[in-house]
Amino acid sequence: MKGKKIIIFLIFIIGVILALNGIILTISCNKLIKDYSNKTYKNTYINGEDISELKYSDLDKKLEDLKNLILDKNIIFFFNDKEVTLKLKDLEPIIDVPETISKIKDRNKKITFLDKVKLLNDKSKFYYNFVISFPNIENIKSRLEQEFNVQTLDSKLVVNENHELILEQGNDGFQLDYEKTRDNLEKYLQKIFNSNSKISDKEYRVEVFGEVLLKKESNIETINKKVSSYSTSFVRATNRGYNIELAASRLNKTIIEPGETFSFLKVVGPYSCANGYKSAPAQNSSGYACGGGVCQVSTTLYNAQLLAGLETVERQNHGEAVAYVPRGLDATVYSTYTDYKFKNQYDYPICIVSYVLNDKLYIDIWTNENALGGKTYQVTSKRLANGGYAAYLLVYENDNLLETRYLHTSFYSN
Repeated sequence: MKGKKIIIFLIFIIGVILALNGIILTISCNKLIKDYSNKTYKNTYINGEDISELKYSDLDKKLEDLKNLILDKNIIFFFNDKEVTLKLKDLEPIIDVPETISKIKDRNKKITFLDKVKLLNDKSKFYYNFVISFPNIENIKSRLEQEFNVQTLDSKLVVNENHELILEQGNDGFQLDYEKTRDNLEKYLQKIFNSNSKISDKEYRVEVFGEVLLKKESNIETINKKVSSYSTSFVRATNRGYNIELAASRLNKTIIEPGETFSFLKVVGPYSCANGYKSAPAQNSSGYACGGGVCQVSTTLYNAQLLAGLETVERQNHGEAVAYVPRGLDATVYSTYTDYKFKNQYDYPICIVSYVLNDKLYIDIWTNENALGGKTYQVTSKRLANGGYAAYLLVYENDNLLETRYLHTSFYSN
């Protein structure tokens, strides 16, 4: 009987001890939980930033500082090698700090006592995310269009101050697809702000979508050498001189593609006063005509054409011989029925450069350095017994005369 009493007493003592331990543990837990009633729990993060055991009184400032840090982060928009950097604040987001704090406090209120006890010893992390929206995201549309839209420019030939032909490379264009870019941006932003990554440590890259507008393909890029040049003299300060300069300006930078036939009338004419020309002496006569003097341009071009080895299609001499080229080497044009034409038989385009310097008209022909196949050309004319003037094209290769090619015979009234 005595042994039973001892056992009962021991059980009683153990129960009291356990009860006291439970009471002590409960009191301790209650004290700890009470301590967390105004601060965040351990291992608490917001968008990757540690806000563990932070007093509620400090939480607002902490989140405002974090908000400003996030707003200052770079968003890099890119397409191929083009990059444009904006700040996140340029998207004008609304980061609702009070609402985010409310979410944190509400959770702390709603979890059970036992869950709170577990949180005291739990080493796992708990993540919150900012409450964020982008109501003004359309406002960056004009900025992105301004930065990314590129006008398509075709390559073109320009003449520099030394009257040399220079190629200005063109470029492909780009048209931004803002709707597709915006959708991609919004998905990316949601991914950022709904993740547990530390936002403040990163820069963000967003791909831009749009259409590449290809420049027009052109073989003018093959033009790289002046292959012939011819010049004639005239009196500049006259109506005739004015007409020569006007015709030369209209002829300048004319491109003739491989296999194409050039028409002087089509490019420079019509030679009327209504087309800007003035009345001036025609040929060597005392008669006047609108466009008087234009024949000197066609004649100068004709000689440059021959020196470039190009094929004559249509050419007529003047009724009266002119003084600015040897007889037999002129090419007249008149009204709409006397034209001067030649063909580009080469595999490369040619470009005519014509300009006036002091009292001289210069016409150069440019093409690819391989177009003439290593040949060079000279022209000459001689008087025949019948009073005509025969013109010849001399063809050379490595300074050796390969051929003397008969061109035509011209007759003049003077």
